[in-house]
Amino acid sequence: MHGDLQRLLIQKGYAPLDVRGRVVSHAALSSLAVLGQPSAHVLLYHMSCDSGMQERDLLASRAEFEKGLQSMLGLGADIILKEFWDRIRRLTSTADLGIDETLDAIGKDGAVAFARTLDYGDHALVIYRTHSFLEKMLAGFFDPLYTGGDDDDGSSNIREARAVVVDDGIKLVLTPVVAATTATTITTTYQQLCKRYGTAEIGEGIGRWTQELRQGGKGPVRLRIAKDDTWLAQRGLAADQGMEKQPWTDAAVVCALDAGRADLEYAFKLAELHRFVVFEGEEKEEENEEGSASPSIVFARSLPP
Repeated sequence: MHGDLQRLLIQKGYAPLDVRGRVVSHAALSSLAVLGQPSAHVLLYHMSCDSGMQERDLLASRAEFEKGLQSMLGLGADIILKEFWDRIRRLTSTADLGIDETLDAIGKDGAVAFARTLDYGDHALVIYRTHSFLEKMLAGFFDPLYTGGDDDDGSSNIREARAVVVDDGIKLVLTPVVAATTATTITTTYQQLCKRYGTAEIGEGIGRWTQELRQGGKGPVRLRIAKDDTWLAQRGLAADQGMEKQPWTDAAVVCALDAGRADLEYAFKLAELHRFVVFEGEEKEEENEEGSASPSIVFARSLPP
């Protein structure tokens, strides 16, 4: 399925994502937060003018970002650069490696680091072959270091609701993984939601259930949700009901699909609902090839400049 689906996505304006550049950009923006948003925007504007680069290209280049900071701030850039390097290491869980080695590792297979960069409003589909890959992606997605509801000091100014929707079987596999990242994630199953809302309206039921997660208590609540749509695919049920409405549009969402249990047509329709599509690496055919699988790859739909 991988090759056929990738070709269809390319026809729809998707292209392989520079995951390394995205991780660098995420770390760069996070490191500038210490200045406050207005000052960070002004600094980026002047760095962009000085370098002759667009801001998004500047942020995605480690060398240009470092050079721009040093040019604008001199020795004052050191504090921000230290935070920048620390952020890259945290995103990639490579505390013992140098920055160059860390970025090289992202270039080889950075799917989990990519999952940590998903923010509110980002929707990604994971096409997986093995449960272990899905486990790693969800562990990154729910990593408390990078689920934007908490400040760096651990306090929470904006509450975050975290939820997972799976089938009864996969719940047994994923529950320990999700529990290891955060104790506040709620896990339910399609079977439970069907009893509550009815099978025919399961898509709307998920939407209503997630809306309920955002209600209650005081203050704004943001949503980080993961769901495995394989159960829906096998029953010919639409996976997109309600996804164009609140609370989906501004939530951080990871959907998943088992490549061996869904057909190409269903996968393509589902993929088009997401800006990002992550493909688990495929098994290598040659026995003498190094490693057991090719690297994962992330496709992204192009956005206007």
